[in-house]
Amino acid sequence: MLSLYRNAIDKNYLESEKIQFYLRVTIISLVIINLVYLRYFSQDMFLQENVKALFPYPVLALLISFIDFYLIYKHPYLFQKQRIILMSLFDVFATVGVMYVSGELSVYYPVLLLWFVIGYGMRYGVGIGYITYANVLLGWSVLLYFSDFWHQNLDMGFGWLIAYAVIPLYFFKLVKELHRNIFQLYKEVDDSKYKALHDPLTKLPNRIYFNDMLERYIQEYKKKGDKFALIFIDLDAFKAINDSFGHEIGDEVLIEVSKRIATLNSFISRLGGDEFVALVKFKSKDELDRKLKKLMKTLNKECLDDTIQLSASIGVALYPDDAQTMYDLKKRSDLAMYKAKAEGKNRYVYFSQMYGNIVADENSNNRSE
Repeated sequence: MLSLYRNAIDKNYLESEKIQFYLRVTIISLVIINLVYLRYFSQDMFLQENVKALFPYPVLALLISFIDFYLIYKHPYLFQKQRIILMSLFDVFATVGVMYVSGELSVYYPVLLLWFVIGYGMRYGVGIGYITYANVLLGWSVLLYFSDFWHQNLDMGFGWLIAYAVIPLYFFKLVKELHRNIFQLYKEVDDSKYKALHDPLTKLPNRIYFNDMLERYIQEYKKKGDKFALIFIDLDAFKAINDSFGHEIGDEVLIEVSKRIATLNSFISRLGGDEFVALVKFKSKDELDRKLKKLMKTLNKECLDDTIQLSASIGVALYPDDAQTMYDLKKRSDLAMYKAKAEGKNRYVYFSQMYGNIVADENSNNRSE
């Protein structure tokens, strides 16, 4: 399932669950108020005794509703679909139970069951709608079989049964078409978002995505203290590869390079041309050195049937040691990469090796000012 579509569906389900909870609690509360009135203010002693026996049922229903409420807010996506199906079953059979004990007053409730079928189908799709539909047909059949009132009014009962059987089928056809159109819309939006944030050749995140991710890494450092390095990678003599072998081969080389850089198991991006960047978290300088040496070794392997020898110049800037803003971090990793080019290529250079702890000097200057 597409990510945007799935996320939107889950969130819509959650909002519908919340609305249903409030409606359910409102209805149950009104039933309890009505029972209290009949229990203590009715002049019919027989009715008072019968009402007393009914009290545990709406109280139990209220308890189940608040358990559902707890799950919605504490674990919103835990068994979400299964939870919705269970509450569908609960709504239908709780209503059937109320109709059974209500006698002739149950004549006002059949439309509520039809509302459940339509409501669950509209909010949660055809699959859950059909489950609710089956619950309603089963619940109504049970009521027709056990209720004295509906035994005496079988013609009306079978009329509702036919309505339950026929009306939802036409409704579900419309809902299915609606959800198909919504799915197609989200698919197009998801595709457009992917294309806007990814390089079409290597499928890596592009510059826009990289800037967003760099900001996230900085925010993570502020929260958790996770240091990271911005690694700027530029292929050596890539223009010569294009000139000698053609742009199609050059594109194949870029795709191969992207796969090799991915062995860092970190966030990587293609900025354009033969320029790549990676955001690498590390705990110690030794750990980062090992990763860089492994990357250099991987990049230096020949590619395309051993016809092309690859190498790269890499600049490394550390956050927050070398820079404390996005702009400075990108600029300083770029400067370190050019230093690697100037020193003979096929190597990596730390920005701090060029300028020392420039951040400490900047902070010192700021304090003196």
